[in-house]
Amino acid sequence: MQYTKSDVLAFIEENDVKFIRLAFCDVLGNTRNVSVMPSQIARVFEQGMPINAAAVMGDNSRREDTLTLTPNAQTLCVLPWRPQQGRVVRLYCDILDADGAPSAYDARALLRQAARELKRYAIVLDVGFNSEFYLFEVDENGKPTYRPHDEAGYLDIAPLDRGENIRREICLTLEQMGIVPECSHHEYGPGQNEIDLFPAQPLASADNLITYKSVVKTVAARNGLFASFLPKPSEELAGSALQVCLHVQCADARLAALFEQGAAACAAECGAYFNPLVNSYIRLKQGDYQRPYKRRGALLIGSPDHGANPYILLTLLIRAGIRAIENGGVPQGEAALPETLEQAMALSQKSQLVRQALPELLQTDYMQLLADSCLDGGAQREAHFFLHV
Repeated sequence: MQYTKSDVLAFIEENDVKFIRLAFCDVLGNTRNVSVMPSQIARVFEQGMPINAAAVMGDNSRREDTLTLTPNAQTLCVLPWRPQQGRVVRLYCDILDADGAPSAYDARALLRQAARELKRYAIVLDVGFNSEFYLFEVDENGKPTYRPHDEAGYLDIAPLDRGENIRREICLTLEQMGIVPECSHHEYGPGQNEIDLFPAQPLASADNLITYKSVVKTVAARNGLFASFLPKPSEELAGSALQVCLHVQCADARLAALFEQGAAACAAECGAYFNPLVNSYIRLKQGDYQRPYKRRGALLIGSPDHGANPYILLTLLIRAGIRAIENGGVPQGEAALPETLEQAMALSQKSQLVRQALPELLQTDYMQLLADSCLDGGAQREAHFFLHV
């Protein structure tokens, strides 16, 4: 449903809404939010909600600029796991600079603009995600462990598959929120699960993925478990991917083919954004991914993982596809994926595609955050990712 500001205000008044979460992603893909009461939401729509830039650039940022969140009415969604009396709703927000212009840190705005440019080539793009994650047990203090929830394998069923009811609850919750799961099943690793999200337009699809990850974490916690999206939780366990499914439609088959070639060929130069964790490269080294391939008419890209900010990930894939159309093919360059995060950073910093697709300020601060995470072998950041993402 295409909500307007008036629709949101009416819904809040008529449906016993007591809290409104103003949600956004920092540049590393972590969800953050500010909550306001119903009496304040009209003011927020008019004036925005000021936040410190450090909230968008990550906890280690030293920037003190003030940015403004402006709610996007079309993203109104009730959080089904919160009380039905005194409801909680969520709105995704745009991020503006002090002068009212879109912030260089607003990856959602970057994806919106990239998707709009597809119209120049009469390309219709829908994006789905195949998401893998682990369910781990918690200890007597509720702290996560690395003990898998079950010992099942690929496509096993109950009683071996003990994640069946968890996946069912996740899928039903997503459905209540207007997100369509395409399928779900047990994956190869013990305690490993996969849920595939039905394709949607790029911006909606990225929003859906952010919501989905929150739902997975919440449902797992409600069932006394811990959900982890870490690419490689341990050496012994199969890696977890975030497979991107691109459904490209165009009356000109040549343009569609060029777009797919460009998107399929950019993983190496975009590695710092597709695989931004030290842990990512343990998975890639062990070959726990599939190179791009076609299935049922869709191009599937298997190198990314859940460390990626989905808005930046899709922005770069779209820009790579457009570059291939404009150049009549894929430029010669690095074909092999980087073996370490440091190598990935070096390739991405040299990439003309990245320089043209992302604002310089975002690139600079993003790379500094990755460099900081490399200093301790990624331990601090991956601990944060394990717990919160």
